[in-house]
Amino acid sequence: MARTRKTGQHRNAHKQPQSQVVAVYMPRVELCAPKLAKMNSKNLNPSSFKNAFMQTLRGQGNGLLTAHLYHEPAHDTGAKDTHDLGVDAAAKSRSNRLLYGGLAWEAFVQEGGSYDILDSDMNAIEKAMKAGLIDKLPQTMNIIEYGPGGKSGVRKPAHLLQAIRQHPSGRTINSYTAVDILNRFATESALEIHEEFNLRAFAVVGDFTSKNKLALPRNTGSVPVATSFGGGFANAPDYSPIQGRNGKSNAAVHFSQMNRQHGLGSYLLMTYHCERDPAKLMEEYRRTENLEAFILSGFVRAIGEGVIIDKGYDPFSHWEIDPTYDDKIHAVIEYAVCKDDHSVATREETFHFKQGARIPMTLSHKWNKADYKEILGKAGYEIMNDASNENETSPHGIILAKAVRKPSCP
Repeated sequence: MARTRKTGQHRNAHKQPQSQVVAVYMPRVELCAPKLAKMNSKNLNPSSFKNAFMQTLRGQGNGLLTAHLYHEPAHDTGAKDTHDLGVDAAAKSRSNRLLYGGLAWEAFVQEGGSYDILDSDMNAIEKAMKAGLIDKLPQTMNIIEYGPGGKSGVRKPAHLLQAIRQHPSGRTINSYTAVDILNRFATESALEIHEEFNLRAFAVVGDFTSKNKLALPRNTGSVPVATSFGGGFANAPDYSPIQGRNGKSNAAVHFSQMNRQHGLGSYLLMTYHCERDPAKLMEEYRRTENLEAFILSGFVRAIGEGVIIDKGYDPFSHWEIDPTYDDKIHAVIEYAVCKDDHSVATREETFHFKQGARIPMTLSHKWNKADYKEILGKAGYEIMNDASNENETSPHGIILAKAVRKPSCP
């Protein structure tokens, strides 16, 4: 009987591959179409940041800049590195301050900050798991985390993933996807989860509040579980000063987008903060240099991108932050308060500010479970967990919801 000679190709057919693609990096682009307001006709191609900044200076809304503060100099239009920001040397060296968005936010969180987000969310997650949270999750799932925050926030999803894997029900996690508006936060989070759990992990750069769908990887045979730790959806902007949608309405629109993104039957797991005692809130949001650097980095970015014409403009000489609790909308507003009379010249118009003038830079709503039930109901979600962990001793809770119908919001 003739014997067939094996070729080199046949001999290697069943060998393990010696290489593997573990990451793919895509070019950065403008993440979403700008939300247009009353723009100058000369402004033919405004960035979404520029629109938000100009609208904020014009008093056309509260909290419009929050998503745009999570940026870093090398990634912004017209700013290649910290030397290109246009801020003078004295401002850069003042108190060794971190001048810019993502870096300043990380420093604020790592210092323990006045608002201890990490430990509070971890406690809420732990209490919910003791109350049977994991039993309510689907048997096979893929986790999509919105706003993971990079290395400073990865403890939260890691704690949840570890508990799911160790649960006696044998639930399976097919993949983890980190979605963040900041490239570094998304890639750091995905890498950390991959390394710790040897799990297929994806990093997606995108604005999850945009009406456009995110470019998420396909995962068949598993149920999407979207997670949001740290209260990102509580930063929904408020356009009511110009008779637009308020914070609750905008949050409902954002959750509706999540529903459409993942489909009926998908899950949402989120933490929230509903403290409404002004004294406690002002203690939690007390000023630190890193927090002020983060809040005022909207001005720094505006200089770097040429929105503010004067490259020598020093926002830290002219502004300081002041948190205020607005009981009517149950929100903490971080104001930039003007220190002296001066003007800010942009390419469209010049703004004249008097000492004491207040500009609402960020907005953090303190909605409770009843508020979220209303908001999520409009977005087509039904809350599934009875115990929210919200009580007299802790204003931090957790909600598990399921998309059970199509949203009523546009």
